[in-house]
Formats: sequence, C-alpha cells, structure tokens
Amino acid sequence: MFNPIGGTHEHSYFLRGLDQLLMDLVINPDIADYLAAKVSEWTSAYFTYVLKEIGDFVDIVQVGDDLGTTNGLIFSRNMYLKYYKQRERSLIDAIKKVSDARIYFHSCGSIREVIPDLIDIGVEILNPVQIQARNMESADLKKDFGKDLTFWGGGCDPRILTTGTRKQVADEVRKRIEDFSKDGGFVFASVHNIQANDPPENIITMFETALEYRQCFEHSVSSHPAFFKKSSGNSISAFFSCRLRALRRTDILLADFVEALFQPGVERPVYEEIFIVEGKIFFVRVCRGFDLQKL
Repeated sequence: MFNPIGGTHEHSYFLRGLDQLLMDLVINPDIADYLAAKVSEWTSAYFTYVLKEIGDFVDIVQVGDDLGTTNGLIFSRNMYLKYYKQRERSLIDAIKKVSDARIYFHSCGSIREVIPDLIDIGVEILNPVQIQARNMESADLKKDFGKDLTFWGGGCDPRILTTGTRKQVADEVRKRIEDFSKDGGFVFASVHNIQANDPPENIITMFETALEYRQCFEHSVSSHPAFFKKSSGNSISAFFSCRLRALRRTDILLADFVEALFQPGVERPVYEEIFIVEGKIFFVRVCRGFDLQKL
C-alpha cells in the first residue's frame, strides 16, 4: 500500500517550507513539535481508516520520511529522537493494530545513523538504500542490519547506471547482489527512480544481470523474517522491483519495454513500480501511463 501523504517530517515541511521548518526545530520548537504531533495523529487516522477496510489484502504498507542528504542526516539524530521517532512509532503501531502488513520505510540519503532507531520502531523493509551516499556501503549495511531488515533497492549505483559502460553496470549489479543477498532479505531494485538520461542499454544490462544472478538470492523474499507474509504463484526468488516510468501493458519483454520507453516524442508518464519475472514484465502499478498497443 503506497503512502500518498508523506511522512511526519515531510508533511511538516510541506506546510511550513523546508527552510522554515529546519529553523523551527531550533528556534521555534513548540511549532515544530505541534506540527509533528498533528501530522502523526492525522496520518495514523488515515491508515487506520483505510486498513480497517482492506488490511487483510495488504502485504506491505509504505511509510517514510526523507531524513538524509548524500553526506548525512538533514538534521541531527537528537532532533530525530526529539520530534519524530516516537511519532513514527505511533504511526507504525496504529498500522499494526489493523493489519499484519510488513512496514516498508522510504528514506533517501545517508541515514545509517538512525537505522537502529527505525528497526526499534518496527520498520522491516528499507528503501531505496542509497548506496552511493556516505556510510551506506552495501556490505556494511547487510552485515550490521541484515538480520532485522529487508533491503529493497541498492541494486546499482545510479552514477554507474547513468555514465558507466555495460560491463561496469554488470559488475556493479553483481557486487550489490552478492553483498545484499546472503541469507535472504533483498529485493533487487534501482536506487530510487531510473532517470530519463540513463542509457537504455544500461537499464537492460542491469535487469539482465540481475536475472542471471537470481540464484544468488534464491530465498531473498520467501524465507526472510522481515518480508512477505503471503506468497503464491511464480518463483518468488525471481522477484524484482524498480521504480520506473509506468506502462499499461504487462505482457512484453524487458528489451521491448525499454526501447518503447525511450522513443523520441513519447510523453513521460508518472513512474510507479514494475515487477519482472524471467525477463518478462508481469505487473506494473500504474498512476498515469501511456498505451503500448503496438507491442
């Protein structure tokens, strides 16, 4: 279940402006605290209302806050503890009261410093795992937090995906799979959105390499304690996710998908999730897409 309303920190700065909110954390703490409390209360009420109706059908609930920059947290860990940690714990507790869904937390940036706090409040899946950020090396994250978290993302350094050769992309994907897949708890995905200037051949190489290496994470979804409570149908070990630009048709090959996506003059649709098994797209969650009836 996608979170359409932002996190406690995010929605506070939606209302206040990021620069003003960051100043509020220091010089107007009552305002920052009040906003965090109200946003958390409202968000908890939203998820409670929705999940009372559909909770039995939901495997994962996405929550999150963008807490990091490339070089570190947006604000200190002490600020996170003061204003946001317990509010996010309350939100997750509210979700757990009405659903058995796993908790998927999205935060960009260098957030290693607060990963233990996220685990403590009930986060089970971390996305997008920005491996190029400071202190976010894949092997270290897996070693230190792999028993408690499923890593959803981190499949290829976006700098290499954009500027590297196909060989460099393939080598990078193999490294990340080897780092993250041991003992399960890994869903292969790009680091956040694939960009419009990423070479199509590199995108294809990324997925083809992941498909070739899927045996390295044979149990990465089905056996890991931090992932799905439900599974059926296709081999879960060949389950991939990537935040991409959405399509409506799903019975097409990956190469055809990428070629069509980058045709000159094609309107860019809103990205969503795409899942791939055995080189074929089998599910795309569409927000706004375009038709590919010619494929």
